[in-house]
Amino acid sequence: MRPAPHLILTDARIFTPWGEILRGYVALAGDRIAAVGRGAPRRTSGRIRSLEGRLVVPGFVDLQVNGGGGFDFADPDPAHRAAAAAYHLG
Repeated sequence: MRPAPHLILTDARIFTPWGEILRGYVALAGDRIAAVGRGAPRRTSGRIRSLEGRLVVPGFVDLQVNGGGGFDFADPDPAHRAAAAAYHLG
């Protein structure tokens, strides 16, 4: 059985691999995308947050990262590179 969504982002502009959804929702359950759809969600469990037309790209992973937490991966100081990596990896 799937866990119920804990957060539902509504009124979003969503880009998916199959096209654009102008007014849709993204439901999140734990650390997973539980559902993406047009209009309003069928299930209303969980907190609902309107994005007021903001853009969402569910599942997108930005592979172009130059650093993080104020540090740059190109910095010659190994401690700074480690701090940038820790920012992304936790």
